Amino acid sequence: MISDRNSVSSNPAPSGDGTLQALRGLFVAELILVLASGLAPTTFVVHAIAAGRSAAFFGALGALYSVGVFIAYVLGPILLAKLSFRRIGFVAAPLLISGILSGLIPIPETWLVGRLLIGLGIGLFFLTTEAWIGVATSGPVKVRALARYGAVIYGAFVVAQLVLLVVHPTTDGPILISAIAALVGFVVLARVQKPAAPAPTVQNPFLGAGLIIRHAPESMFMTLASGLLVGASSSFGPAYAVSIGLPREQVSLLLLSTMVGAVVAQPFFGRMANRFGARQVLIGMALVTMGASIALFNVVAWGWLVAFIAAIWGSTGSTGYAIGASIAHAADHGRHPVEVARIALILNGIGGIIGPILSAVLVSHFGPAGIYIFAALVSLLVALSMVVALSYRRHQHVNHQMV
Repeated sequence: MISDRNSVSSNPAPSGDGTLQALRGLFVAELILVLASGLAPTTFVVHAIAAGRSAAFFGALGALYSVGVFIAYVLGPILLAKLSFRRIGFVAAPLLISGILSGLIPIPETWLVGRLLIGLGIGLFFLTTEAWIGVATSGPVKVRALARYGAVIYGAFVVAQLVLLVVHPTTDGPILISAIAALVGFVVLARVQKPAAPAPTVQNPFLGAGLIIRHAPESMFMTLASGLLVGASSSFGPAYAVSIGLPREQVSLLLLSTMVGAVVAQPFFGRMANRFGARQVLIGMALVTMGASIALFNVVAWGWLVAFIAAIWGSTGSTGYAIGASIAHAADHGRHPVEVARIALILNGIGGIIGPILSAVLVSHFGPAGIYIFAALVSLLVALSMVVALSYRRHQHVNHQMV
């Protein structure tokens, strides 16, 4: 094993395709760990449906997961710096596994604590992976590595929904598979050769917020809005699927549809943003999300057309974060990438916390379909914020030319 801190000069990180090859073990571990975290949430929600829990309970299930991820991103850099890449898993794995196993306790209130622990555990693993890529790669290789990292996350969630079609979430089977997967993922991660460089530290954790507010406030709202949409959808999606006639054993079909849409569309919208501009693309994505949300709100019964609309919703409603964050990084001109990325992730986490809580109000009035009223309103606000940002920047450009 390479020493985490003492062999930076003697063991420099490899470059080019060699670096991507060296990261293969990291991506395999991440795939297994995200699969573990993706199996449990749907099972928790389906069990809560069977227990007759209220909309507020479902909102709390979703919000507490995001609270855990939020805490991991806020405190994780300090913990990672103290423990190093070699030992951080010994904290993250027990949190994740104990949170998953709480689903075996037939007391719904314990599942709330479990969701918080799952968020903490997987949040620390996410943070570790991103920091690992940050110190082990540079230049174009870093971009390719981050793209593969995103593909691994989406792919793991898709696999999780496929597994739930075979091992139904109405049973405890997915919980047991999830716990085993988390343990296997931790073992794989422990055996992967660690980066020679120490984990990066954030010198000024509030610098990123100031930079985004000054130069690209619309990106701050977009990263928040992405958390609102994804948090609401993941919290109430299974309940919505049951309400339109899907058996509880097959609720993962709806989530599978949205995830497939996201996997297919993410690279496409990335290219579109590079060609036409991130703000213009986000306006179009927000309008599509709003239209798909209105259509899903008016659905009477499940059918393959509904699955197609859900895929469209997932393609635009689940993929805005990366493009929104790219606006912030572009405005910063790459001077403070760690600080900007951390603030963007924290904002996304805040959205994931309050999204389920706010949407629960509409769900309590309109039933599970109320999440799509919430999604339509958020999407409208995203479109308006990007229109205002474009108008302001064009006005600034005209004034600059006149001067």
